[in-house]
Amino acid sequence: MNDGYHELNIVAVSRSDTGTKKSKRLGFVLARNGKTATLKTGNPRVSISDKLVVTPASPNQGAVEIWQNSRIVATAENGKSVAINSALLGQGKSRLQAVFKDESGVVWKSRPLDINVDAN
Repeated sequence: MNDGYHELNIVAVSRSDTGTKKSKRLGFVLARNGKTATLKTGNPRVSISDKLVVTPASPNQGAVEIWQNSRIVATAENGKSVAINSALLGQGKSRLQAVFKDESGVVWKSRPLDINVDAN
């Protein structure tokens, strides 16, 4: 397992007729080699008509992708801020991650950044 952010999803289903389900998500970061990415914002709550400004950082030089789930919503230079159109993210709660590939092609992900896009 490479360094970076990972999640374990634990799901339990009861044996009752209604099939009640409980789940728990456990997020954790491995940082054995010092290769971790970060993603920060000054304001995690924005209007859908505004832009969300985020700043990614990684130990690599060059581009860092900003992902919403598995979709790339922006690309920024390491340590440089980028403005993302909030309408592209959609209204409501969402999670973004900074993602980069090291020189050997291994993908590294930041801890998720929780944001909220409000209606006007």
